[in-house]
Amino acid sequence: MDAFRNPYTPGAGSRPAALAGRNEEIERFRVTLGRLSRGAPEQGIAIHGLRGVGKTVLLNKLEEVAIEADWVTSFAEVRRGDDFRAVMARALFGAIRQLAARQVGNRVIDRLKAAFASFSATLNSDGSVKLGFEVAPAQGIADSGDFETDLVEIFQELGRAAGHGHSGAAVLLDELQLAKRDDLEALVAAMHRATQKGLPISLVAAGLPTLPGAIAEAKTYAERLFSFPSLGALNEIDARDALAVPAGNEGVEYEEDALKLVLDRAGGYPYFLQEWGRGVWDAAVDNPISARDVEAAIPEVERKLTQDFFSVRLARATRSERRYCAAMASLGDGPQESAAVAQALGYASVQAASPLRASLIEKGVVYSVGHGQLDFTVPRFAEFMRGADDSSDAVTSES
Repeated sequence: MDAFRNPYTPGAGSRPAALAGRNEEIERFRVTLGRLSRGAPEQGIAIHGLRGVGKTVLLNKLEEVAIEADWVTSFAEVRRGDDFRAVMARALFGAIRQLAARQVGNRVIDRLKAAFASFSATLNSDGSVKLGFEVAPAQGIADSGDFETDLVEIFQELGRAAGHGHSGAAVLLDELQLAKRDDLEALVAAMHRATQKGLPISLVAAGLPTLPGAIAEAKTYAERLFSFPSLGALNEIDARDALAVPAGNEGVEYEEDALKLVLDRAGGYPYFLQEWGRGVWDAAVDNPISARDVEAAIPEVERKLTQDFFSVRLARATRSERRYCAAMASLGDGPQESAAVAQALGYASVQAASPLRASLIEKGVVYSVGHGQLDFTVPRFAEFMRGADDSSDAVTSES
């Protein structure tokens, strides 16, 4: 099959040729924007799920939906250790530039720019941070130095300016689970105030399964301020579409047994579907794609998944942390009790193994499900660990 025509796009946040199974979330966001444009209050959106389920892809699609609705947008990815004020400054700067280009009103935009200058100037003690607006900082707006107070105020200024231009502002944040609690408190407070004022601002965030709990802990009212759509494996119909539609657009079909074999291997996970689709396409010798083509692709696809998706999760893990993962995987798939993992490793208590647990959470390999349970952040990771070359001797006594 012609490799140049390969329609599959495995990668971090790469847009698939067919975005299957996300119509409900997309349509719900369109309704949200429409209601906010009419002054009706609407919840923010906190998308959550494991790695490889399409959170970033959906976030990018929702940004496109906002642009189609003639809203301004701001997009930022949170990285570990980031100054969250700087993250928000970079994000909001883009939305303000878009509003300024629309010439919605010089006085309104000048006030917003001045407020933003105050907000961003506090990033450095000398006030040297400038992101392109040559205006004097506003006095008494977003200049208190208290992040929550200032973020509340800059959100209000942004919402007023967007509304003045008969538009709205969509703030989209990826990997939000990496934000600190104080930063989440400020973000939730800013959205709460914007909602109370009926301002056309929509906050859409994406993160690991810990995100809903982190947001809920930030403020007592946060659970009512957001909806929390969970992304996971696609159902069989949507998974079929994710494979068959891109190939069909190129005039290529799958034989039914070939399609079933790929679906079984991918398990419905969007990233796996893209990786398997790409590998099978490259291995196929004729149209339609046959089960023999799928069998021929298995070694290379499994190698790529091992190397590019699974193994990289352990790149920064110590040997002891890998043993912890192997012990966790040996207990089965899905969430496992921390106490059981510690026992499998030969520790006398859960507390003795807690530094390894904490470090793996920090590195994004596992996450806390709650009630003393852990799970891997990547689907099928336990299966990978059980098949790893060094897994046979990985579970050894640490006591």
